[in-house]
Amino acid sequence: MLAEATPLPRSRKNVADFACRAIFNAVDADEISADPLLEEMLAIDHAYDFPAKAKLAVELASKTLWREVPLRIDTSWKELSTKLWTAGDADWEVWIEWYEDRLYGRPSLGEAFDIAVATLPNELWDQGPAAVNARIKQLIAEYTPPDPIPAQCAGPHFELDSDVQIAIVATPEIDGTGNNVGRIGELLPLLRRAADRLVAALGSTNAFQALVDDARDYRQAIQGEPNAIAWGTVFGLGVMLETAATAAERLVPDRMRPSLEDDAKGALDAVRALHAAMILETNAGRQLMAQAERVTLSPAQQAMLRAYAKEIAEALAAEKALIKPEAAELSSKSAGVIGSDVRTEQGTAFGLATFGHLATILVPAAVVGEFALQAGGLIQAALPIAGSLILRESQRVKVAAGAIAGGYDHLVDVVIDQAGLVRTQAVEQLRLLAPFRDFVEKHQHPLLQIAENSPNLRWMRSYIRFITRANEKSVAAKTQVVTSIKIVVGEPYKGDPIPPKSN
Repeated sequence: MLAEATPLPRSRKNVADFACRAIFNAVDADEISADPLLEEMLAIDHAYDFPAKAKLAVELASKTLWREVPLRIDTSWKELSTKLWTAGDADWEVWIEWYEDRLYGRPSLGEAFDIAVATLPNELWDQGPAAVNARIKQLIAEYTPPDPIPAQCAGPHFELDSDVQIAIVATPEIDGTGNNVGRIGELLPLLRRAADRLVAALGSTNAFQALVDDARDYRQAIQGEPNAIAWGTVFGLGVMLETAATAAERLVPDRMRPSLEDDAKGALDAVRALHAAMILETNAGRQLMAQAERVTLSPAQQAMLRAYAKEIAEALAAEKALIKPEAAELSSKSAGVIGSDVRTEQGTAFGLATFGHLATILVPAAVVGEFALQAGGLIQAALPIAGSLILRESQRVKVAAGAIAGGYDHLVDVVIDQAGLVRTQAVEQLRLLAPFRDFVEKHQHPLLQIAENSPNLRWMRSYIRFITRANEKSVAAKTQVVTSIKIVVGEPYKGDPIPPKSN
């Protein structure tokens, strides 16, 4: 790949020979010659087949840098990146992100971007890291459009309500198009009847409390007119009901517990059969079933995602000002079925879909909250917004504001384009989202881990980085101020000696 990028033909062979020797040394030192990709690459290198070699090199470069990151490398990188983040205004984050992209096997921004960075003029390099990094940052902005925030599709839907809290909202897609209205109309009364029988048969028993609770939640979810039912939620509650039922059936051999009575068992089987038939007649159900089939996460990855999703759900539930109780409860239950023992693919698909929909409100609200804090600080200090980080990231902020709707995109435009009192009033309204920014900054680690391990949620990374990058800049500025104060305070006063410090 390096040889192909070298413009001078005479230099290509030198670069290729160097790369070949490096690979040979790696194979000999680490005894990894059994790696088929390396063996094939070496064979192609000996054959001087440059196009094939370049293709394989790209494939190799797209993989993670380490099979398992050595502890010394991980520790050293954390120390270095922390120092770079707080190294003033030299924009070292461009190199931090570059290395982390290589670390996790993420692709570059494209050939044109790579060439633009590789061909920066020597005169610019002579000006030092601040000038070089600033130019690279401009190139990144030029070649990187804001990640689109996906629309909420199959699964429970969330919105930011008038109380500035995350709330469950009925899915707007249930309008007959894509749904078999006739079949739903036939099956829904039968399903409700079977669910009523199941709830009544289980009665007030405490032996299978999870099954009782899930049966009642399921029955409540299928109440009302078909076009007002959140079918994505019904899909997930069906998975939860199946999980609880299977767990109850496992306990039957335990003679210390009662078995399911015939009436309850018959009603449960009817609900299972009718739910499976009806959910496929809905647009949301078919989408979620298709997503379930595409779930390829390993059991370990699913367990990790479940743990992190539950951590976020529980933390949100504790912040009562951020989310409605019913939305918090649904988020917690949905996280719990990711990688569950029963119908793992369906549970994971539903859990990740629910978390993804929640994230399309939580993370954008946090971005707009960060924007408001920065803009408010500049206005209070009588500093111009032009040239600030928020202006350079304005497109990302606008995309985030559009995702949460509610007129926030208009308020962002006012802050950027207007001045005076109207701008100050817009900032004050946007500052209501600051608690979401604080939440995301505090829980950035689990959020980023979910984003890294779930392809459909990787859009979150750049938005979370916007928040954390701004925070690091703020910390660095505060550190600089504190250091300056210490230097001033530490200077001897002319005339009076400063006594030595005591314990």
